[in-house]
Amino acid sequence: MPFLARLAVAIYACLLCLGAGAEAPMSYIFYSGDTLADLRTPYLERVARAALERTRSDFGDFTLSRSEFLGEQRRRYLLEHNSGPINFSYFPYRPGLSTKLVPVRIPVDLGALGFRVLLIRRADQPIFSKIDTLEALKAIRLGSVETWADNEILRRAGLTVVTGMAHQGLPKMLLAGRFDAFSRSITEAEQDMDRLEPEESGIAIDSHLLIHYPSPGYFWFTGDEDGRNRAARMRVGLSRMVEDGSLAAMFAETFGPHMLRLDLRHRQMIELPASPLDPADPVGDARMWFKP
Repeated sequence: MPFLARLAVAIYACLLCLGAGAEAPMSYIFYSGDTLADLRTPYLERVARAALERTRSDFGDFTLSRSEFLGEQRRRYLLEHNSGPINFSYFPYRPGLSTKLVPVRIPVDLGALGFRVLLIRRADQPIFSKIDTLEALKAIRLGSVETWADNEILRRAGLTVVTGMAHQGLPKMLLAGRFDAFSRSITEAEQDMDRLEPEESGIAIDSHLLIHYPSPGYFWFTGDEDGRNRAARMRVGLSRMVEDGSLAAMFAETFGPHMLRLDLRHRQMIELPASPLDPADPVGDARMWFKP
């Protein structure tokens, strides 16, 4: 077991000896995803449950339940102010977020959020098939939602970003010519396509490009003592899942068919300049990162 995981177990054992919550099961409350994330949210919940099960002998019983649907901004606000109804959430890494919340720095989606394909107007495929470099990509206007964490990454790379208010509006903006493409992670793109309206049938997933930048997605917890204890337990469980390969296996089982249909190995990958990560992020541990 890694040193930090062993330390977390030891600290929590001391708390139990002092009578801090020795009888009540630890309560974890996740969020329900909307219809555009109905594959990822159950996956994240399964990962959380599996991690907690692996720590039952060390930390005791637990409960894991869901709240109602909550958007990302709302979740972040609730956790930062410790005002319920959730007590942990999945977020992409954001500079400064760890000053308010406690991250478990194990990418629960193996960093797949940073591998992006483009949704384009179907008729524009010949244009995108000729793009092989970052410089060529700079001629393309990319659509995004104004609150998405990767806007800064795209702009830092010299790309033009046109933002809208909501994810559901991006297909209509694309077809109206407001921009030329919008990116979705390799775990999201097919779901987006499945939920297009009939009048949006002119949209397709570009078959040529794969854009990448490091983007770890973590479980984040409230910054109080209860939140730190919950994070410590989750860290132990996720560390064990990395060690025994079960985290990678769960990811492959859930998203493997999507990866095959997207034919990632034969795409032209464009690497964007790495965004500033925290020195504590596990960028050097290959077991925690998906590779096409």
